[in-house]
Amino acid sequence: MKIYDCFMFSDENLLLDLRLNYLNYFVDKFIIVEAAYLHNGDSKKLNFDINNFKKFKDKIEYIIVKDHPPKIIPFEKNDSEIKKSEKKIINSIMRDNFQREQLIKGLNHLDAEDLIILSDLDEIPNLNKLNVDEINNEIVIFKQKM
Repeated sequence: MKIYDCFMFSDENLLLDLRLNYLNYFVDKFIIVEAAYLHNGDSKKLNFDINNFKKFKDKIEYIIVKDHPPKIIPFEKNDSEIKKSEKKIINSIMRDNFQREQLIKGLNHLDAEDLIILSDLDEIPNLNKLNVDEINNEIVIFKQKM
């Protein structure tokens, strides 16, 4: 069984360093996806630099998202401010989901018994308590302390 840790990245180098070091013992592959735009649609520079994480180079698969989701809702001239606000929120959610869905590109060598962790960068699971022998094609949800 291999463990794949999948998450989105924007510019959180300190959090990424923490996550990689903390989970390195458990994880076989880190799948990182970064978009060339913010969730509001504005362009942004790509911030991930493998040279900052050379220790993990063989475990990282980095995916760049350049395309926007295909069904972004355009603004119309006669849209009210409320309608524009609703469209911005919906489009932001679509961009977020689209970026997260691109993680699947890093999961092309899965076996049936492999474990996929899907979370936000700052949601670092405690895998010390995970009993993989008890997982049988199930979805496991980690309880987060806040």
